[in-house]
Amino acid sequence: MVIFFSYPIIVALASWIKNRESMNAASFLSLISMVIGIFLLQDFSTHQFNIIGILFGMLAAICYASYVMGSKHISSPKVNSNVLTTIVCLGCACIFLLLSLLSHDFVFPHSIESCLTLLAFGILATALPIQLMLEGLKYISSMRASIISVLEPLVTVFVGVMLLDESISMLQILGISIILISAVLVQFKREL
Repeated sequence: MVIFFSYPIIVALASWIKNRESMNAASFLSLISMVIGIFLLQDFSTHQFNIIGILFGMLAAICYASYVMGSKHISSPKVNSNVLTTIVCLGCACIFLLLSLLSHDFVFPHSIESCLTLLAFGILATALPIQLMLEGLKYISSMRASIISVLEPLVTVFVGVMLLDESISMLQILGISIILISAVLVQFKREL
């Protein structure tokens, strides 16, 4: 998670290099403090060092940064975000169906409850966030959108605490505070 949610730094660096967008000290400090906050969110007692996991995390961060920046170039008031969301969701569904069939891991849901749960996850956790992000990219920069989206792990932590009765440590509370402060401060930066 920590490695993946470093993608705003990749977006910022790519924007700085490719688009010659400005990167001032305050923006850089906000990005770094968000990564520190995300690092503090992890549970240090259950994780171990794994080079393959790190490489996959870095690859995921690079791919997602490319997705956010590419979506910004595609999204405009003239392009219907409903069409883009449909294309992204159908593309993901086809890829994962193919991978699960090739690996012989595909299991058809056996109950109506399972089907409804999968449908809810597909809509609430995939289609709706993609739709909202693509719509938002019409109005803000990819750098600002990627920084705002770092709030996603906070929502995950809050859902875990509220719905799953998970506990939270003081280090995680510190991480949440750092991320929230950084995200709020970024909103006052005009140049992002």
